[in-house]
Amino acid sequence: MTGISRRGLLAGTAILSTTGVSIALISDKASATASIDSGDFSIADKSADLTGENLQDIVIDSDIDYSFDSNVTIGTVEVSVAVGISEQSAQIIASETTSPNKKQIDSSTTISGSLFDAGDYNLNTLQLDDGEKTVRITAVAELIIKRNESVVATDKLTDTFEITITKNEVTINGQFSGTGTVSMETEPA
Repeated sequence: MTGISRRGLLAGTAILSTTGVSIALISDKASATASIDSGDFSIADKSADLTGENLQDIVIDSDIDYSFDSNVTIGTVEVSVAVGISEQSAQIIASETTSPNKKQIDSSTTISGSLFDAGDYNLNTLQLDDGEKTVRITAVAELIIKRNESVVATDKLTDTFEITITKNEVTINGQFSGTGTVSMETEPA
């Protein structure tokens, strides 16, 4: 049986090392910076009196400004809004996916979703016969930049707000701090 000489072992190692380096040189290293530009992403507290009405839905509208700058053409941009009791439990209620095929973009989108699409909330727990109920909500806007199905960059912003529901007199106050609105759909009781 013939053994491998040191010279043969070194030559074999050199070939293996050279092959590894050439693979690294062939690979495409994509990089990007992603930014949700609405640094003031916030949802103002919202209140509604449902006298004579039953709550049907709570809709969260989000206007999100975003941008990215990359060294390669980006194939997919995902923008989403998730809500939950906390950032950790937040679930996506609205999202949008686009295919810009550009290296840079500065854009905006409006997406809407129902609060009840998130597992932390349901219609039955917010129905009232009388009185008042306040619900604390955490909203997370997220931007994901992908190339060839691989995530290249991400950014996210988080805000916490409250919704108060009462059954006394009909008044609705609130706004989405210049970035959207919250509306409640009702039906006669």
